[in-house]
Amino acid sequence: MANSIDTDCFKFNDRKLFVALRNTIAPATETQNIVECKDDMIFVWNAVDCNLMCFNWRAANARTDDSIKYQTLLPSSPQNYMVDKITPSQEGSYVALSGRRGIAILELPRRYGPNGTFSEGRDKIICRSHNLDDRLFTNNIQLEVLQVRWHPASPKDSHLLVLLSNNSIRVYDEEMLLHVWRVGPLPVAMPPSGSNVPYLNSLGDTAVDFDIAPPRVVATGNDGQNLNQSSIVNESTITAMSRVQWPLVILRGNGTLYILSIGIETAKPQLQGPLSVYPATDDNYGLDSCSLIVLPSLPPTIILSETTGKIHHGLLMDSEEEEEQAFNDIDASLILHPCQYSVQVLETVKLELGIAGKTVQSTCPIHLKRDFTDESRYFAYHNTGLHAITVNFVRDLQSFVDSDDSNIETTNMLSTPSRAEYLVCTKAVDSSQTNPVLGFTQIQSPSGILLLLASGQVVSLSLIVDSGCLREPQRKSNATETKPNQLPNSEFESHIKSILVADVLQPILKLNTTSEPSAKESFELLTHAVEILREQYFPKLNKVRTEIDKRVKHLMVLKEQQKQEIAQLQKEKEKIRENAERLADRYEDVSDKQQSLFKRAQEVVRLATLKAPDSAQRAHEFQKQIEKINALTKALSGNILMAKKKMEKQNIQVDQFKKDNTKKTIVLQPKVERTIMELLTELHDDIRGQTEQIMRFKEHLNMS
Repeated sequence: MANSIDTDCFKFNDRKLFVALRNTIAPATETQNIVECKDDMIFVWNAVDCNLMCFNWRAANARTDDSIKYQTLLPSSPQNYMVDKITPSQEGSYVALSGRRGIAILELPRRYGPNGTFSEGRDKIICRSHNLDDRLFTNNIQLEVLQVRWHPASPKDSHLLVLLSNNSIRVYDEEMLLHVWRVGPLPVAMPPSGSNVPYLNSLGDTAVDFDIAPPRVVATGNDGQNLNQSSIVNESTITAMSRVQWPLVILRGNGTLYILSIGIETAKPQLQGPLSVYPATDDNYGLDSCSLIVLPSLPPTIILSETTGKIHHGLLMDSEEEEEQAFNDIDASLILHPCQYSVQVLETVKLELGIAGKTVQSTCPIHLKRDFTDESRYFAYHNTGLHAITVNFVRDLQSFVDSDDSNIETTNMLSTPSRAEYLVCTKAVDSSQTNPVLGFTQIQSPSGILLLLASGQVVSLSLIVDSGCLREPQRKSNATETKPNQLPNSEFESHIKSILVADVLQPILKLNTTSEPSAKESFELLTHAVEILREQYFPKLNKVRTEIDKRVKHLMVLKEQQKQEIAQLQKEKEKIRENAERLADRYEDVSDKQQSLFKRAQEVVRLATLKAPDSAQRAHEFQKQIEKINALTKALSGNILMAKKKMEKQNIQVDQFKKDNTKKTIVLQPKVERTIMELLTELHDDIRGQTEQIMRFKEHLNMS
């Protein structure tokens, strides 16, 4: 991304919104965030006219013309402070307008119309707004707003958490103040010099940032006391005797961490801390801490940044044993409960804050923002540009959780170093003017980032959705498997590419264009570029040249060996050709002899057939005779069956007759008796004749 020639991939510089905004930007020396994107709508705060400009960037990007115009949202209540940050709510219903000396909530109108605009595309819309606690800031000139975040579990998308410099977090539901949570002692003491900076702030005991960790289910007893906690929230764990709490991680300026377990209706949450950080260090991982974010991994990943450019990556773990109650931070009324958490720091990343010289090390507040497309990546923007940091162990942890293999290797799972990529640099040398970031936001579909600089320049870059792709070339270069149809020199090419991978990424330079750099500054920039070439690129090229020379020598040796093998193969080829010719001659002789023998065999078969006796006619006649006898036999068998049936019927009649005779004596007339005897005699003669005929047929068949 950083090496892309086009620094405005989405053509935002030419949009009317940014053209109009460019004429109203006042000179700034500190980083702000007056640009935000929610879904397909970009919001930009106009500090001169005190209104919120917005337009549907996705609809505008889909058209070639500039027909999609921007809209102006006018707050109904004007702000009497300088707005330096805008924060859309979770569902996009509200926008928080915050500054160092105040905060307001702007209610967004409904969206309807063909282009997805507010109120069907009206140019100017008056929106309902609420200035929160104006009197509080008026009566306390030292009070400042440090951080603003929307509660992720707000039922109406309207609960806002505001961290103030008096170590308190105020919870608002639109304009209504719900709770005031104490997160530290009240900074009432003043330094001897009489400045407006609270004394506790100078000691680093003031909370500077907070973030909300993933929710937890807390089981409670009948008396309302917490019994245990579960780090996974699902429907099966939520019962009538449990509630969901959100751990609020609080960072103080001296690097100490605290936990505030909150809910939407929690009036007095328990403050736990300070958290034990392992491995322990003398400076507690930074005495100039400035910002904090929590990545929703398992376990949650905590990112801590310092003004010196150091960023610490750690895991928020459950403590096996609750630690004893800590010191009450100079305020006896502030009760600290035993801590149930600890932080395990895994690595520290040092960011390069500008292309600085060798005399002065740049320091500035580092602002952190999560990447909502990849939970293992976040962004750090500051006075000297923008960094993208990929936390590789988050991806390793997710792979370990999703894997079903119990034998997965865990030794080096958390040892993969993070990758910090310097995308945009706004400070080239120590003496040059700064060009701080006025707004940074992330867009999606397509995925990209938008950066507004104090000079009015807009940088928009396409974004790799899956940052794990950045590690794929290293994995592939170490692989030993070869794919089908793969060239032999592909492994060598991968080796050369791995050598040429740059250790230092050159960011896009976006300097302040209001004044030309001096000759000294230009010379320092040129010297730095030459030094980078000498230290980072020339040694790699020399190493590549050495590897290529070694490869050429090796290939020359292989070439000579292959020439000798080719000559030997030519000799073997000549021998094989001579043997093939000799075998071909022998094959022709054998084929001729085979043809001769085949013809002789055919002649023998023909003669044997001619001399064979003519028995076909006799066989045909015999077959006809057999068929005729078979037909007669079947007919006789049928007659025999009929005779047997008649005999059975007569036997039945005789039996019946005998039964009847036992009952009565029947006297036949002589004429009837004589007729019956004649019939029986004829039937007996017929049966005997048929039996004799059957016997003759059988004898005839046996003789045949």
